[in-house]
Amino acid sequence: NRETRDRADKALSRVSFLFISGDLNSFYIICFVGSIFRGTFDVMVDKLLSYFAFAALLFLFACGGADSFTVIGEVEGLGTQNVHAIYRVNGRYVQVTNAALDGKFTFTGVSSKPTMVDIYSRTNKLLGSVIVMNGETVEVKLKVDQPAYMDVKGDDMSVKYSRFLKENSTAVNSADSQTLNNAIGTYISKNPNDPVATYILISLFDSKADVSLADSLLSLLGDRALSDNQLVASYRESLYTGHDTLSVFEPLRLYTSGDSVTTVAPKASRGLFLAVQDTELTEPYDSIAARYNRLKKQHSDLVVVELSLVADTAMWHSQLGEVKPEFTRCWEPGEISSPSLAKLHIGQLPWFVVTDSLGNVKYAGPEYGRATEFK
Repeated sequence: NRETRDRADKALSRVSFLFISGDLNSFYIICFVGSIFRGTFDVMVDKLLSYFAFAALLFLFACGGADSFTVIGEVEGLGTQNVHAIYRVNGRYVQVTNAALDGKFTFTGVSSKPTMVDIYSRTNKLLGSVIVMNGETVEVKLKVDQPAYMDVKGDDMSVKYSRFLKENSTAVNSADSQTLNNAIGTYISKNPNDPVATYILISLFDSKADVSLADSLLSLLGDRALSDNQLVASYRESLYTGHDTLSVFEPLRLYTSGDSVTTVAPKASRGLFLAVQDTELTEPYDSIAARYNRLKKQHSDLVVVELSLVADTAMWHSQLGEVKPEFTRCWEPGEISSPSLAKLHIGQLPWFVVTDSLGNVKYAGPEYGRATEFK
């Protein structure tokens, strides 16, 4: 009857409050006492079942982002194309690709600690970067032709990062290394314990212009600013190997010994070993080829590729002689600064790049011994 339902509604309100507030002991007591008065309790139970089913859905929806982060972006002038994001988590790099429709895109990822998410266009042009971690949603607006433009809402670290870009927009947009490096030095001197200072140094400082200053600024950073020790260690190493940290290997289209074109990339369950040779060999080619043949026999699941940069294919073919390569020989005209090779960040020749089957770079540098320390 109406009186019973009114009593049930009042009981429902009280019990619902106890459940949502987490007072489960009181919740159980009320339910037990209510069971003595079956008429009221039966009605209350019917309502509770439907109520808590709905409440559970709301709870799951509200808390679903606690184990992930979201980046909602818009890039003025980008149009519709695929964009990809690269970020570091647990010592490795993760790449996520998504479609940007009229410049608008969304990425989700997972990182229990703050990480920098670099956003790239289809042609691997860096569009912008944000700093985010699980449980956070960052909204960012960027412009294709203005690297310093970054309107961001959400994470405090991303807001600080965008503020630095805005305050130094002239140097960033004009690629004025000296002015920007000095500004980064000033920021770190004033904020040595700010985690954002680490990301500003690693992402914006031109270490090629002043390696010693980069190292000095890295040493100024306090413990609270160094939340990702592996990232810092990789950056310090890159200062002295003459290259930027290469994170994820992008497929290359190269000429093969049959004068055709092939795509060089790691394959399913197979990693990649790429050796970029100098134009002037320091040892007989048959010795080099024998070394790569042995590597291929020792690691049959590895894609072994040698890339030559000699002036023409006639010279390249003549190097082979009587050698029967078990590896893939490729050729690319031009210098290491050519558009197709620039993304490898080659510091000197020869240069070796090793990846896992997903394209995550395990080593990039000039030392053959380190390149072959497979784990």
